[in-house]
Amino acid sequence: TTEIYTLSLHDALPISANAFNGSTMKEVIIAKTIKAIEKGAFTNCKNLETVVVFDGEFGYDGIGENCFVNCDSFKHFYVNATYTLYESWALYGAGHLDRLMWAKDMKKIIIVGGSGSYFGYDSEIIDKALNGEYVIINFGENANVSALLYFDLIEDFVGEGDILLWSPEPGYYTLGGNYFGPRGWYFRQSDYGFLRYIDRSQFAELIFRFPDQCVEMKNAEKNKILPYDAFNNSVSKYGDGLDTAKRVTQGRDNSYKFESNISAKKEMAALAKRMKEKGASIFFTYAAMQDGGEGISDDVIKEYTERLTSVIDMTVISDYKNCLYPKEYFSDSEWHLVWKGAQERSRHVAEDLKKQLGK
Repeated sequence: TTEIYTLSLHDALPISANAFNGSTMKEVIIAKTIKAIEKGAFTNCKNLETVVVFDGEFGYDGIGENCFVNCDSFKHFYVNATYTLYESWALYGAGHLDRLMWAKDMKKIIIVGGSGSYFGYDSEIIDKALNGEYVIINFGENANVSALLYFDLIEDFVGEGDILLWSPEPGYYTLGGNYFGPRGWYFRQSDYGFLRYIDRSQFAELIFRFPDQCVEMKNAEKNKILPYDAFNNSVSKYGDGLDTAKRVTQGRDNSYKFESNISAKKEMAALAKRMKEKGASIFFTYAAMQDGGEGISDDVIKEYTERLTSVIDMTVISDYKNCLYPKEYFSDSEWHLVWKGAQERSRHVAEDLKKQLGK
């Protein structure tokens, strides 16, 4: 039999079910003219390591169930962009990775959390408090993207003296789950370089959620959504949200739940260990919460903290009571701070960092 190492598919047809079941190729390149990959198309391709696609033409469910099942060597899924960056969120995701790559050989503090971090920091305050010693990168994006993605991505870029500052809202994705997350592709749209730095095999649904993003991008083009440069005043160089006019006090009473666990325990712990072996530190500070919010108590926070620290080797740098703020500081979510609240929170975190670092 002939061994196929690279297979390039160009015709504007679907790849039919079980079409390459058991084939020997190591790499598959699927042109943007391919509309769909049907169920089991590449099942049992034991040598398959890399799949390359374009973000243009897949429709909903465009990649069928179990397309790559039993592909034991499959770790690399790469995407070529055919669309420009759309939507403000795309700018945030692209900017985070660009800043992280630029600062690879510099001392840095990388903030990881959901939108509570995006709306919860004025990183310039932390920068100044530490006398510019660290590059600050706020990777706060969305609670529906797994922290496992951020840990896996960031691990490639940390070194001696770097700090990953984890301040997650307690939830399945924010605490690290194997599912990529329903907003994972949305926050990476048109900026697919992140795929070079993660182990695809750790993430369920990463590939099968991709066609939904293709549809969203096609609709964005039809609806003429503004390109990213129209949003360049809505985010700081650090990654903080600057759209302060939209962040107004709601004055509502918020409630909180802390039942979630780190689901991807093995993977998260391994990544934390590798970062520490490189000389980096993982610090933990609580997400900003409403003072007097329902569900918050000493016992609840103690049990929540113990669950996290039993998995991740990290240093808790904050007293949770210093992460509680009046309800006037919250806008449209129990995790989103108005700008005044973000500044106050940043001053508290800066003091916690200085104390931990002996400054």
